[in-house]
Amino acid sequence: MNTNSLMLQKNNNYKKLLEVIPLIIVVIGFIEIGNRLGLFIQIPMWPILAIVIVTASVSGVKTGLINAIIGSTYILYINLNSKGSYILTALEVIIEIMILLLIAIWLGKKKEENLRLKILLRKSQLIVEQAEKEELLTTVKGRQVALQDTSSRLTTLLENLEGGIVVYDNTKRVILINQAFCDIFDIPVLEPTLLIGADFSNFAEEYQRLFAEPEEFICRYKEIIAYNERVSSEELHFADGRVFERDYVPICLGEKYEGNLWIYRDISDRKKAEVELRNTLEKEKELNELKSRFVTMTSHEFRTPLTTILGAAEILKYYGEDMNQEEILKYLDRIHITVEHLTRMLDDILLLGKAESGKLEFSPAPLDLVEFCYGLVEELRVSTQNQDQIIFFHQVSEISGNMDEKLLRHIFMNLLTNGIKYSPVNSIINFDLFCQNGEATFIVKDQGCGIPLEDQARLFEPFHRGNNVNKIQGTGLGLTIVKKSVDLHGGTIDFKSKVGVGTTFKVTLPLDVNLKKQKALEKNNFIMNEISSSETQTDEKDSNY
Repeated sequence: MNTNSLMLQKNNNYKKLLEVIPLIIVVIGFIEIGNRLGLFIQIPMWPILAIVIVTASVSGVKTGLINAIIGSTYILYINLNSKGSYILTALEVIIEIMILLLIAIWLGKKKEENLRLKILLRKSQLIVEQAEKEELLTTVKGRQVALQDTSSRLTTLLENLEGGIVVYDNTKRVILINQAFCDIFDIPVLEPTLLIGADFSNFAEEYQRLFAEPEEFICRYKEIIAYNERVSSEELHFADGRVFERDYVPICLGEKYEGNLWIYRDISDRKKAEVELRNTLEKEKELNELKSRFVTMTSHEFRTPLTTILGAAEILKYYGEDMNQEEILKYLDRIHITVEHLTRMLDDILLLGKAESGKLEFSPAPLDLVEFCYGLVEELRVSTQNQDQIIFFHQVSEISGNMDEKLLRHIFMNLLTNGIKYSPVNSIINFDLFCQNGEATFIVKDQGCGIPLEDQARLFEPFHRGNNVNKIQGTGLGLTIVKKSVDLHGGTIDFKSKVGVGTTFKVTLPLDVNLKKQKALEKNNFIMNEISSSETQTDEKDSNY
């Protein structure tokens, strides 16, 4: 309410007061007449006047002029007919009017103060309400800013996490999801936020095709949902070879289930590193075992020949003068044979070292395989002094091949000498040669002690020997060299063995190693061209799309 309204209200109060004064005079006149005539009970006049004033003040009488005339007339009448018993003096009238005016003015001011107090109270209420509104608005804006900041941080956190994250409520509708999750499951969407509210009830059924074991994935997924128990670092194998870890966290408010959180982390690189580390450790272990076996072998296999050489040399030194020529030659031959044995062992060690380091030379050349095999058989018959019978069988009189003669000698010299070494005296060793489909097949069969089943898996490892041949000299390098030589020819070697019966080795080699390598290279080039052509077509389709 403004100042003009207050002034107008004040003027109205004074006008109302002027209207009330004549009414008061009339009432006083009536009361005096009644008192003079004895018609009214003699009661104090001031309470009645107060009631009249209040009533008039509230009623707002608008006939002040008429009331003033009537009041004056009555007062005059009272004065003329009082017969001197009671005269209302002018002073009394003035005093009464003044008292009435003061009371009326006091009541007007009181009412004005009440009105002003109400206005002030209303203004105060309006100010408080405005302040509360502004405070509420400030609080809401602050909370909105804080919420936006938190949402921004959460979005940044989700996008920078390596794992895929999805959160959905108890109705399986998405609440939160990041781009990494979409990439893991090949979900075609421009923005992850577009999936908010999407129904994931059939998620397991729709994406089971991505896993190596789809049915197992679905069963495990339903089991996790049914029990609502926390799952941590559970491995999942995808069909494309990727490996992931999965975490599951049920979201509960109190005891009420509200939804769940899934996290998928790609650990393919870590698993590869673990495999590589495991392989490295295995190789390190094998190397340590190899070193241990090498030390054991050298300490045993070298000590015996050296002892033989030393003993023969000492006999010749101290008793040579008393010996005839034949006895001297006997000890010299023993030294010579032992030295050759040491030389072969050293050659085998050096050859294995070259093969392990990839420096073993491979020089294929034209070779008559029948003639080559006959030469080996004759050489072994001379060295063993016909203690064992080697029977060589071949289909045709001449088989030509393109192979490395030096490596072939390592292969079959080791197989034949092993057959002789581990077979009883005067036993038969079968050596067969066949040719079919551009390949030469060699079979060496003995009647020896055989290879125990527990040793067969490690037969081609360096320095490894069967547990039933410890009393027979050997380095455990022969079959390792055989396997390396066969691999260099691009061939295969298989065997069958039974303890107490014997062992059969089958070696298959391509007749022309260079031709096989060329065909393999052509096949590899063909495959690479097919792959390249397929990728080109795929890129063209994608670009057209």
